[in-house]
Amino acid sequence: MGMRTCHERGFSLIELLVVLVIVGILATLGVAFRSDRNGPAVQGTVLAVAGALEDARGIARGTGQTVALTPSGSGAALTLAYQATGGPLGQYTQGADRAALRFCFIDPDGSSAPASTAITDLKTALQGVKSGGTTLFPATAAVWTTNVFNAASDVRFFSNGSVNTQGFVAVVGAINGVAIPDGPVGIILIDGSGTLYRYYRSSPTSSWRRL
Repeated sequence: MGMRTCHERGFSLIELLVVLVIVGILATLGVAFRSDRNGPAVQGTVLAVAGALEDARGIARGTGQTVALTPSGSGAALTLAYQATGGPLGQYTQGADRAALRFCFIDPDGSSAPASTAITDLKTALQGVKSGGTTLFPATAAVWTTNVFNAASDVRFFSNGSVNTQGFVAVVGAINGVAIPDGPVGIILIDGSGTLYRYYRSSPTSSWRRL
């Protein structure tokens, strides 16, 4: 009586180390999985928003009317509406794709840490890019300060497809609504002619590429 059996021994140091290694591997895989979801979500949202902007531009050119881009709401209810007089309402709503919204969101004023630093970085990267002998997006251009999704903005497509002011849209990687400081960022730039330029980078240390 009172004697211990061989079943009552604790974990050995080696067993504990093995468990810690396995936990570490699973954590690493979790981070990689998260990153794999953020990138595609950002790129998909950039393409979806660009599609809506192209649609608004097409309506302006097809109807010969000025089409205003009207942002409203916030979060999942953030919406960009556009319509020709007497025509059907077109709009992009951020919360329409719930899956994407879990991993990214549109910054409605471009002030979040990943968006603001990314815009500054892209501005520097594009200073040498020219079109027709002139710099495509000069550092002083309105495109760097006019956020299409900001309620204070007044961006309109004219009947020839041009815009009254250049603007941008910023999409940042996120986890359940919280931006990832070093995560992926997608930026849409609209030049004076109404042409859209889509850029994406996976992290602050990676290069920009056109989508």
